[in-house]
Amino acid sequence: MKCSTDIVDGIIQWSHDNSFATKDACVSTDTSRYTVSEDDPQRDCFLTGLGSSDVGNQGPYSCNDISAGSSAEAVAILIRM
Repeated sequence: MKCSTDIVDGIIQWSHDNSFATKDACVSTDTSRYTVSEDDPQRDCFLTGLGSSDVGNQGPYSCNDISAGSSAEAVAILIRM
C-alpha cells in the first residue's frame, strides 16, 4: 500500500489495527510483520504486510501525515494462506 503527502516536510505514519506499523520517516516497527520503502523521503511511504500462519496482517490500515493531521484508511483481506 502507498501513502503520499504533498506537504514538503510531511511525515507519514502507518498503523494497523490501531497499533503503529511504522515509526517516523517510513521505518518499520516490526520487520517480521511489515516491510517499508519510499520513493521520496518524507513524501511517499509504501507498506507491505507480510502474511504467515502465525501472524495475520488482515484488517484495517490507516496512514496519517502527522504534520498536517490528515489521514486515509484501507482494509486488507487475507483470502488464503
